[in-house]
This record gives sequence, C-alpha cells and structure tokens, in this order.
Amino acid sequence: MVWQTLLATVMLAPFLVGCSGGTSRNADGTGTGAAAGLAGDSGGAAGASGSSGSIGTGGGGVGGAGDGDASSVGGSDGFDASSFGGSGVGDAGMDGGKAGQRGAGNGGAAGRSGVIDAGMDGGKAGQGGAGNGGAAGRSGVSDAGMDSGTAGDGGAGNGGAAGVSGFSWRTLPSLAKKRQGAMGVAVGETMYVIGGLDESGLLEDVERLDPGQAGWTAAPSLPNPQCCAAAGVLGNVIAVAGGYGPDGHTPTDALLLFDTTTGTWQSGPPMPTARAVAMGAVWNGKLAVIGGGTQYGALQATGVIEIYDPAAGTWTASTLTVTPRAGGVAVVDSDRIYVIGGAIQNSLYGNSIVEIVTADGVTAGPSLGLARVQVTGGLLPSGLVIAGGWTAQSDTPTAEGLLGARTAWQPMPPMPTSRAGAAAAVVNGSLIVAGGGQYKGSWVYQDAVEALQAD
Repeated sequence: MVWQTLLATVMLAPFLVGCSGGTSRNADGTGTGAAAGLAGDSGGAAGASGSSGSIGTGGGGVGGAGDGDASSVGGSDGFDASSFGGSGVGDAGMDGGKAGQRGAGNGGAAGRSGVIDAGMDGGKAGQGGAGNGGAAGRSGVSDAGMDSGTAGDGGAGNGGAAGVSGFSWRTLPSLAKKRQGAMGVAVGETMYVIGGLDESGLLEDVERLDPGQAGWTAAPSLPNPQCCAAAGVLGNVIAVAGGYGPDGHTPTDALLLFDTTTGTWQSGPPMPTARAVAMGAVWNGKLAVIGGGTQYGALQATGVIEIYDPAAGTWTASTLTVTPRAGGVAVVDSDRIYVIGGAIQNSLYGNSIVEIVTADGVTAGPSLGLARVQVTGGLLPSGLVIAGGWTAQSDTPTAEGLLGARTAWQPMPPMPTSRAGAAAAVVNGSLIVAGGGQYKGSWVYQDAVEALQAD
C-alpha cells in the first residue's frame, strides 16, 4: 500500500542511512569519520576533538563525539560512567554523535545541571534515556533530542520532565480504529479523524469525538478510501483536498466537502495540481493547499500554493511558492501561515525548514530544533506547537513550541506515545493528536489520543 511504501522509502531509508552529519558506530566504539580525541581518565574530559578515524574504547566510547567533535564529558569507556560531575552535560553527542547505549550511566546521576542525552544536531539520545535508574537531573531537561536526535526509549528520562514548564499531556479516549495518515480537523468542539490506513489498506472510516463523550463515534464515511490529504474547516464544512485515492498510489486532485450540519459528502471542483501529503491551512476563510508530493512517493515535491474559495466555488493559483516539500504541517498565526518541516524535494529526510507565508511573500522562519517529516501541529493561545513525526532515526515523541516573540523553537514536554503520521486538531486551546504509527521493523498503527494543554 502507498502509506507503507511512502513511509518505508521516505522514513525507513533515513532510519537505515542515518541523519545528516552522523557517522556509523560499532558496539566496540569504532566508527567512521570521527575521533573521540584523547582517551582521558575515568570521569575526566575526553580531550581535544579528533580529526578522523575510530572512536576507540578508551575515549568517548559509544557515547563519543561525531565528525571530529570531542565527547562532552569523558568516561573510562563511554559505557558505564557513574557520574558526570558538575556541569551535568553527559553524552551530548554533538553534531552526529551517538549518546551511548546507556545514556547517563547504569544507575548513575545525570549531573547537576540536568541536561542529559540532548543528542543535538543529528545525535541519538541513547536507548537508556536518562539511564537505567539514573536521575534525570535537577533542571529536569532530559532527552530533548533536538536537531535530528531522538529522545530514545527512555523518553523524558526516569523521573525527569522535558521542556517548557506550564504544559502537560493528558490521555483522551482511544480511537475506535487504529490508523495512520488520517486527516484531523475540529468543527467547534468536535474533532473528526478522517480516512487514513491500517493493515487492511486505505480507509473510508470517519470518527468524531464530541465534548463530554466517553468515546469516539462513527460519522458518515468518505465516498472512497483516502489518506494523506490536506484538510481544513470552512464554516461548518470540512474540505479534504488531494491525497492518495482508492488505488493507493496515485496523487489525486479531488476535493471532497462534508457538511457537518446535514452529514453529507459531495464533490467540489478539482484542485489544479494533483498531490498527496500536502500541507493544508484555512487562511482568510479559504483553504490553502501548500506543497505536497506530485508522484507516487515523496521525492517529487512541489512548492505551489493553490487556494479554494468556498463562496465562489473556485480554485486560484497563488503567485507565491514555498520550498518544494511534502509531509510538513501548516499552521496559521494571525495573517501568517507557518509552513513547518517536511521532506524537501529529492530528499528522503525530514527537514528543519520553516517558511512564513504572508500576502506579501514568503520568508524564512526560525528553524526547528528537530528535523522531521509527518509532523502534526497547531496554534495554542501561547503560540505554535508541533509534535511527533519521523526523524532520521525513528518516530519521535518530541514536541516543540514557537512561543512569545516567535524567535526560536523551545522544547515542550514530549508526547507519551511516540508516533509519525498522526491526525491532529486544536480543540479548546489543546492540541489533540490521534493515531499515527510507530516503526518496529514494520509499521505498528496506533489508536492513542493525547492532548497537549497549558496547566
């Protein structure tokens, strides 16, 4: 099916190849393209950065540096350093390094500043998260996994909370059907999850969660199975544009309109450019469809912006374009559309790119901390937030926020359930993320529904 193939090629390939700037690491500490520097004594610094060659077991070990960078804080072998000393920066693995299989150490404290396993710029936080039984550190920022890093199996760390304070995730009723690649929208206080796919193939099923209800209920199904479309709400009408149609591999130009007051679907005028995995946003009362993949898979992407006017019942091609890409998310903030992440043209990797579309043009926005594709997001009262997606290593629970003056992304508390290709919508000031997939050798579809909200 298309979604398995799309994710296997767009996501499994970077999982196998590794992220930009990363190097391969062997269990004995050897690797290519990086040197750990001087070996150092137990508990001491790893020494100056190396130029090339293998890491070696006496230097940073598996937790050593990548691509010529020194490992942050040395250990006797990079595996079982029981304490990282005053600065508390343990196994950071900057610029493509790997944080080490045991994170902060087997039962050891992460250090006083509490910044552990950050895995910046392509690093991987490590399977142990904060460490097997180790404390996450006093500042509570652990396993942030920024810039193509992943949080690791330990997530926020054993006992540590990651990200900006004042936000938390809560669990909502699970979907009736596990699915990935579905479209999510909110009409008032009701959230809809539309189509997608599961083990059986593309889905026509639609579910809704009404305020105060104990579970999701069935809504009128799509006319045909569909996934990976752009969607938005125009008054009481849900608009679903493009995506993959029933054959599972051909991007479509179809526009489907669901009137939530009558419970009926009808076809609208076709979109000028057939595409899938495009970014959709409602802007000034119209549906803007941005970018997307124009062929089977995601390597052929477009940057065109086409706008559907529900009053006129017509499409208009904008003179503006974004960097060609697919699988990002578009979030409207006042008169701006933030087009966030995705896989750019001819790339198998998620990107950290952010562009801002206004009536006057397209400008660069603050880059994401974690490059990703198949990401969800929305606008909360405090600012833009995104969550989940696929990095160069795996699906991720990592969340980020562009808050305040909108100058830089900040780490938010990670989702309890790591996933890519989830549906999302904002309801009553909370970002609700539903379904998605985890990669465990093959895709495992999810029914989890979790909401990020201000405390």
